[in-house]
This record gives sequence, structure tokens and C-alpha cells, in this order.
Amino acid sequence: MLGTQFDRVWLSNSWWRILKADMADPSNGNQALILKEQALTAQENGTGDVVVQFDTTATNWDSPYFHDDTTSTGYGESHLKAVIDSYYKGFIAPSYSSYVLPVDLDLPNWPRYQNAGLASTNSKPLDYNNWYWQNSQSYYRDNRFPTSLTPLTTLKQQAFALSYGDIQTLDKSTFYEGKGGSPSATGYYSTLLDFTAYPYFWHRSAGNGYFDAGAVNNGNFSYDYSVRNSLPVRPALAIQLD
Repeated sequence: MLGTQFDRVWLSNSWWRILKADMADPSNGNQALILKEQALTAQENGTGDVVVQFDTTATNWDSPYFHDDTTSTGYGESHLKAVIDSYYKGFIAPSYSSYVLPVDLDLPNWPRYQNAGLASTNSKPLDYNNWYWQNSQSYYRDNRFPTSLTPLTTLKQQAFALSYGDIQTLDKSTFYEGKGGSPSATGYYSTLLDFTAYPYFWHRSAGNGYFDAGAVNNGNFSYDYSVRNSLPVRPALAIQLD
């Protein structure tokens, strides 16, 4: 079966939306990026609620930071990743691992993440716990750190949260200046990411500032929330289509 974007794949008792029909560059055969259409249920995420905190170690409104130190990657140490890893182990791996392709999530630590677009929030030097994007559109247009396929020998089969880098690789003909807005390759809304039930969910990327993580809300990917907030989870997979 040759899948195209917006097609659906039935996997582990759920429909998954095809975001990209072939992740490979150059294309070599139906290696698709898919996203779970239904947010993880309380049973699937193991928390007793459909919403999940990005980080559960928060002590106040701006702590922890997205990067808690210069070596952490934010998502790599997060509660969100632990929830998605547990879901993959319990619901995908036992029966469907033969379809799942290994991936490199390219999770950046603070030295790799920082760039010329960031500024200090005060008079102190720019650091992992003191930064924001000077241009409020730049963080969700950041095309760095997309998911890539890796050789089967690496054994990195996993489910994962999307990054802004992943979103920027999607078909730009699905991008608009907001829901109901004009088509725009630099828009902040994609029909591929718009869902009816629980239409908001976490990314794995940092948001607009040092204590925020990215999110989608009703197809708009120009959202971020404090890492201590709770949102639904829609895991992604790289799979080999039949």
C-alpha cells in the first residue's frame, strides 16, 4: 500500500495520520512519518489523566528550565519522553516493532541550541536559564533538529514527540496564516496537525523562552507552554509502509 499525507494507518488499535509519505532523502520506499490521531488515553499514558506534564520536577512557575543545565537536552530528561517511551514499550513494541524504523531525534543541549536569534531576559549573560527568542516567530520556524532515519543496526526504534524541525519538513502547501487564513509557506498553522478531539499536544522542542516547551493548539504550531503545564500527548513513529 502506497500512503500519502492525510492517509491513515491502523496500528495498535488506533488510527495514525501520515504526515510524510517518505522520510528518506533521497526517497527509497515508503518510510513514513506518522502521528497518532487520538491523544494518548489515561490508560495508554499511565498517568490516570489524558493530560501530561512536560516535566514533573517543577518547583515554581519558571523552574525547571527547558534545559536544566548545559548538558541536558530538555526532552531527553523529561516526563513527556518517559510517558511516550512507556507507551511504545507497552502498546507498540510487542506486536508492531517489525514496522517501526529506528530514528535519531537529534536532541540538542544548550550549547547546540543557542544561536544569534536568542537574547538575555535581563542584564546577565545569555545562558540556559536566561534566554528568549528576540523574534517571536523564529522559534516555531526553527528548522533545526528534525527526526532522521538511522541504520537498522542502531536499534533506536521508538515513539517520539514531534519537533519544530519535523514540522518545518512537512508539505508547505498545508501551511496557512492561521486556521482559516491565507496559504503561506511561512504560516503557523498546518491542516496536517489539526485534530478534532483534544486538539492541543506537546512538541519535544523548546518554546519561546527558557522555561517553555513547544506545542500545537488546533493546528497552530506557534504555541508554547511552561514545562510544568499539562497537555495531551500525540506520539509519532517512523514506519515502513507495506
